[in-house]
Amino acid sequence: MAKARAKKTDAPAAIDEAPPAAPPPPPRPKPTGFRLIRMKVENFMRIIIAEITPNGEPLDVWGENEQGKSSLLNAIWTALGGKDVEPEMPVRKGAKEATIELELGEINTPQLIVRYRRTPDEKESDGTIRKGKRYLDLYRPDGAKFDAPQGQLDTLFGDGKMFNPLKFMDLEPAKQAAVIAGIAGIDIVAFTQKRKGLYDARTEANRKAKEAAASLKTQEALLSQALTKAGLKEPPTERVEIDKVMDDLKKAQVFNRQIAEHHSELKHLIDGHAIVEKAAVDAATDVDAVKRHAEKIIAEAVEKMNRAAFREGESKKHIDGVKAKVAELKEAPTAGYENIIAQAEPINNAHRIAKSLEESKAHAEAMTKAAEAADARITDADKAHQAAIAAAKLPIEGLSFDENGVSLKGIPLSQEAASVRLRVSAEISAAENNKCRIMVIEDCSLLDKNMRKVLTDVAEKMNVQLICEYVSEQQEGGIHVVEGRIAP
Repeated sequence: MAKARAKKTDAPAAIDEAPPAAPPPPPRPKPTGFRLIRMKVENFMRIIIAEITPNGEPLDVWGENEQGKSSLLNAIWTALGGKDVEPEMPVRKGAKEATIELELGEINTPQLIVRYRRTPDEKESDGTIRKGKRYLDLYRPDGAKFDAPQGQLDTLFGDGKMFNPLKFMDLEPAKQAAVIAGIAGIDIVAFTQKRKGLYDARTEANRKAKEAAASLKTQEALLSQALTKAGLKEPPTERVEIDKVMDDLKKAQVFNRQIAEHHSELKHLIDGHAIVEKAAVDAATDVDAVKRHAEKIIAEAVEKMNRAAFREGESKKHIDGVKAKVAELKEAPTAGYENIIAQAEPINNAHRIAKSLEESKAHAEAMTKAAEAADARITDADKAHQAAIAAAKLPIEGLSFDENGVSLKGIPLSQEAASVRLRVSAEISAAENNKCRIMVIEDCSLLDKNMRKVLTDVAEKMNVQLICEYVSEQQEGGIHVVEGRIAP
């Protein structure tokens, strides 16, 4: 009889149930853009031979100094960036040529193959250096070859050196602003020139407004002095016509001279009459004397006396007539004219200054309005610039820039903490080229733990392949470079 099998029993329930497992983290967004899938380097700078296959994932490259770490990273930009980023001596000393091959694409999916070759420089017999030849080919994975490979790479990647955020941090503020302007699609040169023109116009308008205000103040002081000198309290409404007053004065003076001439004539007549009277007396005396001497002389004397008497009568009549005429004449007053002429110049000076003051007020108002209009144009230009920045949807909220530099929420980036500047620089570097998703950090060992985490967070947030270089004698994981080779 078969032995009965022991009956399976359930395990006793645990006294304390285990806490529910934490929900899995949300899936990372699928990376897009070109990443480094594979790279093979031979005889380039310090590298003898090295082949790595990061498949688009983050990568740490470490080792001691002068072992070839930087050479390995430099190979990426030398293959992509053209002659301008090529090192001074790309071929390892003693080698016949340097070669670099890159496979780029999405994770585990090559899309482009870049092949670079460079022969060494040679010294001619005359001591000059003949540059080695540079060869560059660009393929699809199926073997199809691109024409003008460097032009194709420039179109795709531009200046690869800018994919290093530390490089961005080292740029001058104005050059940082130029990089962000390129991301935003804003012509910062045109904006800067326009804004400079507006600033220059405003400066000129303010200068003219200040000059007009100063001139106005000076003229107000001059008017006050002129009114005091003219004995006036208010500016005269009309000028004193000196020519007319002078004509009136001349007429009065001519009239007065005529009166003086009449008085002179009257005096002359009176003086003449006195002479005639004396002559009549003398004649009478002579008559008596002549009577004693000669009858003939008496007759002549009588005749002479009669003529004198007649002339006396006529003279008296004439004198009486002139007296009556002179009595009717009155001198024209000239003191009023003279006073007017004496006061004309200060009055006219006050009138001239008052009129000039009114013109200066109008000019000052116009210059002030011009300065205000210049301010308004600058404000409008700044608003348009800020609107363009807002429309550009920059990768960081609150990021702004002008020709002088970059600011974050109104604070200059240069004044932010190092971790903030690194985060901003990393996000900008990642956003600068949405086709090449490689970020290379040289001298990463100089960054503290917090700064490294900033880079890691930005790389995950923006789907960037982070390749970091460390100076280290020992480190877990990553690629260890020793004497120009990848250590096993």
